[in-house]
Amino acid sequence: MTHENGLLEKERGVLEVAVSGLARDGGELVCALYDRAETFPKDKGVVAGAYAAVAARAAVCRFENVAPGRYAVAAFHDEDGDRKLKKTALGMPADGYGFSRDARAGTFGPPKFAQAAFDFDGGKQRITIQIHYPR
Repeated sequence: MTHENGLLEKERGVLEVAVSGLARDGGELVCALYDRAETFPKDKGVVAGAYAAVAARAAVCRFENVAPGRYAVAAFHDEDGDRKLKKTALGMPADGYGFSRDARAGTFGPPKFAQAAFDFDGGKQRITIQIHYPR
């Protein structure tokens, strides 16, 4: 695709997020796509959201029409279908969750955007996320 100024524009594409480590079937996988450190992984500032049914302990969220850029994904296993991440009294996730590049939550909160970020060049790309359940 070419802009009116003659420069080539990279095409938008499809990003698939395949998840492993799901402990149980049922419910759905909730995925959120972010493009800025300031909003990752908060409720506000999500570029796009996607949902996928969990079956055979697997699920794939699909984001379409994604512009090339640097992104991070947060995902969780929503077993009760309310599309909200359950938290303990101490504010820790009670649902299974994970981040792109297998970025791990720290002692005092989620990973930084830079730890989870990856480059998307357009076209079709698949990333994987490992879901971790609280103990």
